[in-house]
Amino acid sequence: MSLNRIPQAVQDTVHILAKLKSRLLKPSVVLALGDYVASPAFLRVIIQEKNKAAHGLAESDVSNNDKMIFNACRKIIDARVMSCLEDVPGAKGLMVYLEVMRNIHYAYLKIDMTPEIRIELMWTSTSFFRTWRESLLSFYTVDKNFITGNSLA
Repeated sequence: MSLNRIPQAVQDTVHILAKLKSRLLKPSVVLALGDYVASPAFLRVIIQEKNKAAHGLAESDVSNNDKMIFNACRKIIDARVMSCLEDVPGAKGLMVYLEVMRNIHYAYLKIDMTPEIRIELMWTSTSFFRTWRESLLSFYTVDKNFITGNSLA
């Protein structure tokens, strides 16, 4: 094994999740996932229609004003939010997007996890993004309807 490997640049997990949250909340972006859309409008629906104790979100958590608040990422991917979204018609795309974000969070930041599960979560997320990007090429522009361009580098 050679120690002369080419260095690889890797973003930290907190930054990756903050980017995913920021992209989701950007008003000019349409994140189409098949027949569904990952839209922050569904998060606003549960904030308005459900008790805060049910989801734990505040309006500031779904605001795109401060893009790098990691605590908002954690709140958005919380299981309580997913549970509330199950009752919102059309929110399936958002639920898938948030599940991938949660997989990334768990894969890199959760301590009590076997290496096999960690690798499975990493590759599931990577495969999802690669497949999603390819599916967009026929109908949308990747620059405006996908996550950042350097995400698959």
